[in-house]
Amino acid sequence: MRVSFMRKLVVAAIFFAVPVVVQAQDNSSNLTVAANTILSFDIQTADDLEQTKTINNALTIDVKSRKSSASVSAKVSYANIPYSLASANILGLQFVSSTAPGYAVSSQNIIYLTGTDQLLFTQQKHSANQYRHYVYDLVMKPVGYTASPSNFSFTITFTMSQP
Repeated sequence: MRVSFMRKLVVAAIFFAVPVVVQAQDNSSNLTVAANTILSFDIQTADDLEQTKTINNALTIDVKSRKSSASVSAKVSYANIPYSLASANILGLQFVSSTAPGYAVSSQNIIYLTGTDQLLFTQQKHSANQYRHYVYDLVMKPVGYTASPSNFSFTITFTMSQP
């Protein structure tokens, strides 16, 4: 029986009404997630309940991986939402752009976040001491008419894994 271990750097980001930067690092790897704007969806009208909402260029994920390739995933690790939305996976990330050569984005479509890690991209190792930047939109599915008016909050956890 062969057992292998995977190194993980985990960043938990609680997005409130102010831009935040969170980071995790070791000697050869670094993962930083920065909110480029206020991450808040405002629902005021009936149309807002029925339409997908998008915050363009919401997040920048910076990766530095000098010793091996790295995979970056995201999940919703906490959600303060009504029961009617609990299984809806209403938050998603959509790839916009990258400055990184040798990357593989898992999907050009919206990746809706669940309670388990959803692969965002894989980055090849890079010997230079430089960050590679990935920009994502934050997307929220329509909440519909079953959710009661309230403030909802989410925690998105980003994980960088290396073999």
